[in-house]
Amino acid sequence: MKVLLSEEQLKTLIKEDLGVSRASLAYANLIYQTLESKAVEFMELRNESQEKIVISLQDMSRIYQSSMDDYIELPVEKIEINFICSKIPKGNKNIKFTSGGGFESIDKKSFGGSYLKEPSLELPKYVLEEVTQTLVAKFSLYFKLSSDFSDEFKDKALYDLRDTIIHECNHLFESYKRAESGAKQFNVSLSWVGGKNYNVNREIFKIWQEFLDMIYYSEPYEINAKSQEAVSQTSIMSFDEFKKTKFWQDSSVMKNFNSELYIDKLLSKIQEVNPEKTISILNNLYKWFMTDYYKWMKVHGESPARYIEKTTGLFDLVKKFKSRINKAGDKLQRNYMRLYTLDLEK
Repeated sequence: MKVLLSEEQLKTLIKEDLGVSRASLAYANLIYQTLESKAVEFMELRNESQEKIVISLQDMSRIYQSSMDDYIELPVEKIEINFICSKIPKGNKNIKFTSGGGFESIDKKSFGGSYLKEPSLELPKYVLEEVTQTLVAKFSLYFKLSSDFSDEFKDKALYDLRDTIIHECNHLFESYKRAESGAKQFNVSLSWVGGKNYNVNREIFKIWQEFLDMIYYSEPYEINAKSQEAVSQTSIMSFDEFKKTKFWQDSSVMKNFNSELYIDKLLSKIQEVNPEKTISILNNLYKWFMTDYYKWMKVHGESPARYIEKTTGLFDLVKKFKSRINKAGDKLQRNYMRLYTLDLEK
């Protein structure tokens, strides 16, 4: 299955500044080629597994041999992947397959994430003359199938895995560029806040999670990664088809997010399921969010944002995020539409 776009397509995309990196797509291609056979085997045998996969310096040679410019821009020496193949719980009737994961941001080696190092002397001399540091990149990726998954979904499932890899390789690229320039890594505090359910009804928490997801999707690094991930979709389908995908549907929900309607929806579910605890549930959701937020801001050595710190409760918090979510949804849709206005070969 083809992952990389043509050279001309990539030049056009990069020129248009849509968050697309040719160098990161080269690594996405390499990772996908490594995992494809394992994903196919899981589709055929359905044996769940968790495997640590290492893409070595020798494997990386195909990148610097075919495009030295790409390797200089993103000099990865080793890729470590925790790859999990598992079954989707039977309760999720409408989901036939899914994939996801994460790139572990660059930090000190002792922290266990991705890290920078001196280039290995096993690299060719002509490479060592161009790079002063290399990266050990770490990913966690999962690939899940439902019990009624069939061969008719095989190609779509593989495309989904490919898109996930492309998405996470954008995070790889942006993290490296920030480390290279000496800038701080992205503050990902808002990606983790409020997501642990301590004692709230599952149906209520599912609605709360919708809000947390929109906050996450409105992060600048996530907007870039989603724009890059969408490239593979827009290259194989019409705009009308694309508008039926989760990419467009999620961005539409964000663009049209109405804090008052969302609050009504959350309150209605609480009243339906657990009305006698309405106040305590609302207070707990807000408390968990703020506790997590302050904890992660401290971890990242950052000062809390004033507009969050000054909120007085859950309703105020939701309202404060409305503008940010609306703008992010609009930007995502503009990025997606621009992909269709470019002169790309289909």
